[in-house]
Amino acid sequence: MKDEQDFPATELIAYQIVDNAPTIRPGSAKRPWMTDTFDRFAYLCLPLVAANVSGWELLCPVDFTARWNGEPGRDAVSIDLAEPDAWAPASHFGHGILTFDTGYVFRTSAGHNLWVRGPVNDPKDGLSPLEGLIETDWLPYTFTMNYRFTRPDHEVSFRKGEPFCLIHPMPADYLGRTKPALRLLNQDPELDVRHHEWTQARKAWNVERLIPGTEAHSAKWRRDYLRGQTASREKAPRHESAVALAPFEDERPR
Repeated sequence: MKDEQDFPATELIAYQIVDNAPTIRPGSAKRPWMTDTFDRFAYLCLPLVAANVSGWELLCPVDFTARWNGEPGRDAVSIDLAEPDAWAPASHFGHGILTFDTGYVFRTSAGHNLWVRGPVNDPKDGLSPLEGLIETDWLPYTFTMNYRFTRPDHEVSFRKGEPFCLIHPMPADYLGRTKPALRLLNQDPELDVRHHEWTQARKAWNVERLIPGTEAHSAKWRRDYLRGQTASREKAPRHESAVALAPFEDERPR
């Protein structure tokens, strides 16, 4: 395993270009639908929570509603702002696409791109985020965050302070250096054994959790992955919980 110094810190700088630029914050772990699950059990799924916070969110500066009438023209999307003179999304491209200006020029360290997408695990009925990969290590101009309506004559809304975009830096050549391969599980005997142990333990747990008085019934959920351990309680050599990202340090002149 490489030491931490082999992975130098990546710069992510947001150069504000408009007075009413959206607020940027580290991604939030919370989602209303996750909070509403029984006993908030969705938060026990570490992959979900870790993905929720894997980037910085741009927050909508104003309440608004939007509707697409199904036509391809740019005027086919109507937008109703709660504050008429506020920052506003627009319909630049037509075809039911809703466009958000970020209000910033973003720059990353050399060799790093910026993955731009909608908030993770936070679907909005009638609207689908369009994702983009931006070469922000050289880009001297802005980009937009775009959504596409999934059906006409359906009103969608955003609330002030609601995330509309998530940005995630990543090495530019990361995927190109990945070497995928397809194998049978028994080609790795040790992994085969560990997978079998997990399968058997999970089956037994699902039976026992229905029996009052058992550990499984009391605990309700297995937490092996959450705790970074195998089914036999062996600790993983490396395990991360959801990473707490640093907020943007305000270096603007006063």
